[in-house]
Order: sequence, then structure tokens, then C-alpha cells
Amino acid sequence: MLSRSAQSDGNGPLDGMRIVSFDHVLAGPYGTTILAELGADVIKVESSKGGMDPFRFFGTGEDPNLSPRFLEFNRNKRSFTVNLKHPKGQGVLHDLVAEAGAVLDNYSVDVVERIGLGYDQLRRVKPDIVNLRMPGLGTTGPKRHYSTVGVNITSFTGLTYMWNHPGVTKPPIGSQTVFPDYVSGALCAIIIISGVLYRDRQKRGAFVDLAQSEATAFMIGANLMEAASTGINPEPVGNASPAAAPHDCYPCKGEDRWCVIAAETEEQWGALAKILGPEFVGDGRFKTMTDRIKHRAELSARIARWTASQDAFALRDRLQQAGVPCGVVQTGEDLNNDPQLKARGFIVAVENPRLGRVVLPNFPLQFANAKMTRRWEFPVLGRDTEAVLRDVVGYDSERIATLKKEGALE
Repeated sequence: MLSRSAQSDGNGPLDGMRIVSFDHVLAGPYGTTILAELGADVIKVESSKGGMDPFRFFGTGEDPNLSPRFLEFNRNKRSFTVNLKHPKGQGVLHDLVAEAGAVLDNYSVDVVERIGLGYDQLRRVKPDIVNLRMPGLGTTGPKRHYSTVGVNITSFTGLTYMWNHPGVTKPPIGSQTVFPDYVSGALCAIIIISGVLYRDRQKRGAFVDLAQSEATAFMIGANLMEAASTGINPEPVGNASPAAAPHDCYPCKGEDRWCVIAAETEEQWGALAKILGPEFVGDGRFKTMTDRIKHRAELSARIARWTASQDAFALRDRLQQAGVPCGVVQTGEDLNNDPQLKARGFIVAVENPRLGRVVLPNFPLQFANAKMTRRWEFPVLGRDTEAVLRDVVGYDSERIATLKKEGALE
């Protein structure tokens, strides 16, 4: 619904878009954070009686408003609480949905129907609603009821196996990043925007079934095609590239310091070889790309012996100046102090009256012709319930007070 947001005034390209979100943990909240950063009015619905986001308690004890992980993925949203088990709670939610452009959730597959929020139920309230559901394995199929989190979705897709060094697969380690949540979250934001555009142009609603497992497998389509077409399982390649050498991660001077170096053209290799020394320039085993790929193991070992005595940051600057792709494997502290990120305003520290100094990454897009006011508000549980019911839904004070007294609101 493209009505003026109650929270912002010209704040970004999605100003006026209203989203009602039944999300939790990471995949859904990450997607709606993107929408909120772009100016959408995101109303996050929770219930302290059986529907609170578990991330509110991620590593912080009993206070539901102090979890750094929750704050990171729910900033600039409004917190709306309702008793989902109360007979009038469903009616309150339907009145809220009637004023929204889109509704999304990343609950388990059967939850929303039980609380009156299935697509057929929603479109009786608002015929042109855009509804996105994003359970782990989708809303159909024989495994739709499986419980999922990022780590077992990653393994389900085969990504855990592929995200290893060659031969280091017993057991496979994979990535410590919950890749499916981030991929699904980014697609979630794109789908919601696309769905609202579709609704505005076609004058009809839409239901979208986004399986987080399929969103993740979509990212490794080439591996799936290779297995399907050849009957041979793709194997992990680590940092290597089938089309370039050197293409690896190398140790540098200092404790746990590393850099990555790649030479994908003859020009890059020539510049790198001059810096490495005459023994590399004149070695016939490394003359062409085909030669270097054939002898990649020895080439990488020799480069590693050379980089081990080099400062990672100085080496990066030296190779970059010569036109050779090189980067430092940065730590969290490195990122916080990186001059490039600071210059672009990506690392932001704000003073919050409730939380003190908060440091978080900024939104990674910059617009020339759209105002992006950083509100940096963190949703205290239930803080915005009355304001939303009054300003969005149109309830008067007496009705709100009655619902609170009856226990339908929290």
C-alpha cells in the first residue's frame, strides 16, 4: 500500500510502502531490514505469549530489548505486539493487514493458517495483498514440514560439502556464515518490491512461495548442472580457479595474517612475476596460463614462501599499484578501521539514549536523488502498538483500551 509512512518524511525510495512482517531470527528480518532502510514502513508483529523473535535473547540473558544481533537485523522497524491466542487477536491483525501493501513470514509451514494469516484468509481481508512465505523447504512437497535453520539448509543444498579445501571433507566444514539466511533475505526484499509493483500495475495481488533451500541452491547452479550433465559429483576447489593461476590465499608476516593474490591475465602475471623475482620470470613451467594451471601446486607453494616474510597491507598496496589483484584477509577490527569503509560512511557509530554507543554497518547503497535519513531506531517490544492501531488502522483510544483490558493486546 503506497500511503505515506507514519515514520518517515521522504525517507528513501520506498517511502509510503507498508509491510506487515511475521518474521524471526535472520532470513525474514534481514529482508525486511533492507526494506526499512530503503524507507518502507515495516511493522514487525510479535507476541510475548508464544510468538516472540528468539533473536531478542541471543546472548543477552532476559532483556528482550538488548540483543545486539536483534538490533542489527530489526533496526528502523516498528514493534507491534498482539496476543495471537486471544479470540480477538486475529481480528486486530486482519484490520492491520487491510492497511498494508504486503505481508510476509518465515514461520514453519503450518503456522500462519492456525493464526488466520494464510493467503486465502488474507485476500478475503485485502483482495490485492502481496503475500510472501519463506519456510526452509517451501510450502509444498514431501519435506515441507522439516525443521530448518541456516546450517542444515546449507548442508541440504550441498553447499557445506563444496565450501571446503580439496580433500578436506571428512567431515565437511562449510562456512560459518548462515549463507541461506542472507541469500533468502536479499531475495525477500526483491520479491516484496516486485510484488508491490506487480499489484500496482496489474491491479491484483500475488502469493509467492520462497523456499530458502532453493534460494541457496540457486546460487550454485553451475555445480548442479555439472552433476546432472556428467554424472560426476563436483568436488571442492578451495581458493583455486579452474581458469587462472596463481589464484590462492597466502600467509604473510605476523600472527594469522593472510593475503589473496590472483593473476587472471598474462599482463597481471607479468607484473607479478617481476615483483616475485627473476626465477619466476624465467621459469618455463610458468610461461603460459596453461603451464601455470598445470603446475599450480608448486607455483602456490613458492609464492607462499615469498609472502610469508611480507607485511600483508604493504604487499597489497604494492601489487595493486602494479595492476595485480591482491587483498588482505581482514579481521573485524581491520574492517572497523578500514579507511575506504570510513570514507564512504559504511561503519557508523551512533549514540542511543537507551543503549549508549552502537556501532553497526550502514546500508550499502547510496542514491544521488533519494533522501536517505538514517533513523537508527531499535524496536522496543510493543513500543509502537498503540500508535499503529491509532494512526494506521484507525482505532480510537476507547477501542484500544478495551482490547488491552480484554487481553487481546500486549
